[in-house]
Amino acid sequence: MNNEKLDQYLNKKVLLALSIVFVGILCVYFVAKASNEIKFGGRVGVAPNTISFDGMGEISAIPDIATISFTVRKDAPVVADAQTFVSTKISATLKMLKANGIADKDIKTDSYISNPKYDYEVQMGAPTSMPCSQDYCPPFVRKQTISGYEVSQTIEVKIRDTAKVGAIEKGLADLGITESYGPNFTVDNADLLKDQARAKAIANAKKKATELERELHIHLGRIVNFSENNYGGGPIMYAKGMEADTVGTPPVPNLPTGENKITSNVIITYEIR
Repeated sequence: MNNEKLDQYLNKKVLLALSIVFVGILCVYFVAKASNEIKFGGRVGVAPNTISFDGMGEISAIPDIATISFTVRKDAPVVADAQTFVSTKISATLKMLKANGIADKDIKTDSYISNPKYDYEVQMGAPTSMPCSQDYCPPFVRKQTISGYEVSQTIEVKIRDTAKVGAIEKGLADLGITESYGPNFTVDNADLLKDQARAKAIANAKKKATELERELHIHLGRIVNFSENNYGGGPIMYAKGMEADTVGTPPVPNLPTGENKITSNVIITYEIR
């Protein structure tokens, strides 16, 4: 065998040996991968075993803020007269609010509306040779005329001292305000309560996880999922109309604030090892 043929033979032997080594490495890799997946209870492409725990946390707080709104409305033949009436009445209510310690930043105009009011006169259309039938009548015209104007202004008030809510409601009644809505009692810093409720819910879920881990003799790994649902904390509603012509002096309304509750429900999912 000459040198050239010997070199070719040796090269083939080397390539074959390298191929065998490479295939062996691949086999070891896939066997280890499959073993790891079986260890976690899964097949190829299947997530490891998991278990979920729910937790609930609730926080109660006495409302420390109240919101009310009221509307002054006036109809008049002349728009300027309606606007003057509304402006005068609003000025009186603002004076009353400030006398009760309400700051300018807590008084807001929610809407101001000035609209004409119309009367409609029905007039028959041009004469026609076609008489009215069951399905058709000659056209008619609706004549539109302005009969007056309506002006309204709605004010929203934030009351930071809930003890003054009754006195302010009485003040509105004394001024003849007949459209009043509220008060809505809420907690000023609701986000802080939500955080506290969430912390209690998470602690509740983790306690359940620890207890089950001990009872079933399992080992919980990393957290693979978390979800939360918050509800509650809505305002206590109180709505009524006040009559301007009430006989005698109306009493100060008694408006208990009660409690607001914020509840957090969480679900924590753990990997089982």
